[in-house]
Parts: sequence; C-alpha cells; structure tokens
Amino acid sequence: VAVLQIEAKKAELQLKELEVRRLMPDRGDGPWYEYLLLRQLLSLLQKQLPKINHSFF
Repeated sequence: VAVLQIEAKKAELQLKELEVRRLMPDRGDGPWYEYLLLRQLLSLLQKQLPKINHSFF
C-alpha cells in the first residue's frame, strides 16, 4: 500500500512540475526571463514589418 501511495505522489509531483514549467516563461521565472521566446520574437517582428521597406521582395 505504501508503494502505491509513493507512486501516486510521484505522479502528482510530475504533473505539478509540468504545469510549473509551462507557466515559467509566461510569468518571467527561470532562465527564460532573459531570452526571447519564439512567440515573443514573432510578435516583435510583426510590429516591425510595416516599418520595413518591402521593395526588395
């Protein structure tokens, strides 16, 4: 019975860890705070695109 409780606790902690890892970039926690994420980079590029001269395309 104790083994089942330990395994259930491990599974619960793994789910919590996945949730925390998912939320870290949005909250600015962890190493992601200093690096642009792909969605942030795309957002910045979309804002910059109207300013760029498109004559070379």
